[in-house]
Amino acid sequence: MTTRNKKKSGGFKILTAMKSYLHLPIWKLMHDSFKISYDTFCEKESARESLRLKRKEAIANLEKTDENTLSLLSIVSKAIQIEINKKEIKYKEFFSEGNVSFVLNGNKIDRILSLEQLLKAFDNNQNYEFYAKYNQQLITTKTKLEEELDIVNDITQKEKEAINSLKDEENRYDFAFRKVKHFIKNEVQPNEYSNFFND
Repeated sequence: MTTRNKKKSGGFKILTAMKSYLHLPIWKLMHDSFKISYDTFCEKESARESLRLKRKEAIANLEKTDENTLSLLSIVSKAIQIEINKKEIKYKEFFSEGNVSFVLNGNKIDRILSLEQLLKAFDNNQNYEFYAKYNQQLITTKTKLEEELDIVNDITQKEKEAINSLKDEENRYDFAFRKVKHFIKNEVQPNEYSNFFND
């Protein structure tokens, strides 16, 4: 199976070698038709690769924010326990499972939902010291985590669409490649094939 890089280099070699024949109308027609397919294929492949890199970067940013969120939740949990005993029913207002470990071990959606619950509990307990110290940090962290999760989901969706678009274009390119290769093999001597083809 030929890689996309080999397909691109093979197409580039054909296009380059065809340039010396462009004075012939049929060659110019075949060249121009193949070049459109080649350019579109390269463009779609580049768009897909760009999205892959963006997704990778977005995931790294999300992971860093998630680590910061975990650290903040751990600190906030300890701050709450200084003022409210873990065994008190009131403590469950902050963490439904009765402790922070469920939040720390859950996924990012669990953390966002837990942050929502935590912020509601903070609003109902504004007289405590931890409210003044951590409320704004929790709001900012929740917003950032939601935004970065949305970015990852959005880029992932766009990348899936780009992959499907690339696959469709690759099929068209493969057909155009076979067509131009067949044309060239009918037009030139076998000893000239190496000017056009890598194989």
